[in-house]
Amino acid sequence: MFRAARPKGLCGSPCEAYQLPGHHWGKKMKRLFLLLAVALCGCGPRAYLITEQDPSYAPSKSDPVAIIASDTTSIRERQLVLILKHQLVENHFNVVNDPESSMWVVSVQYGTDTRESGSSSRAASIPLAGGIAIGSSKTKINYETDGLLNIWLFREADVKNGSHQAIWSGSASAERETLSEYAPTIIKDLLDAYGKNYEDERLMRFQHHPDP
Repeated sequence: MFRAARPKGLCGSPCEAYQLPGHHWGKKMKRLFLLLAVALCGCGPRAYLITEQDPSYAPSKSDPVAIIASDTTSIRERQLVLILKHQLVENHFNVVNDPESSMWVVSVQYGTDTRESGSSSRAASIPLAGGIAIGSSKTKINYETDGLLNIWLFREADVKNGSHQAIWSGSASAERETLSEYAPTIIKDLLDAYGKNYEDERLMRFQHHPDP
């Protein structure tokens, strides 16, 4: 499983200026400013995408593919299954309902990755006579949690025989809020690289698609 640096949200002082004290923006002006800032400096929610293809296989959209899900899938994963199916149909994949009549089977997985993002320190001191001071300091370790979305493609014959070795995979890492809000867009972007090796960091703003 890849581990990527957390994609940034707003990226730089021009995009954050509307938040500073003394900047009193009306709603229309704030929206206009943000749209201009995004256009100029590429700010906004981002997702890191990577796909990998086994060179022994060459899956195509015309091949029959079925979606599978285990009995232990989470609620979030069951939600993603519906989004995945919608995006497969919308992007003209040959989706079938019966796995035994398919060439490939696909599944989706959701998880999180918590990692150390830095530290902050706080110090306090009490001055004493003679220029002497006593004090203490405390360091706090900061953590950030990313959402991870994985799509796995398997040969139906392999799964039937108990093997779960993926022949193509698509993975995305983003802030959990970004991954939740832009799941349709992220899944579509991964499917655009179906059967290919691909790696990119995508700006999600202006690409949002509502859930089906």
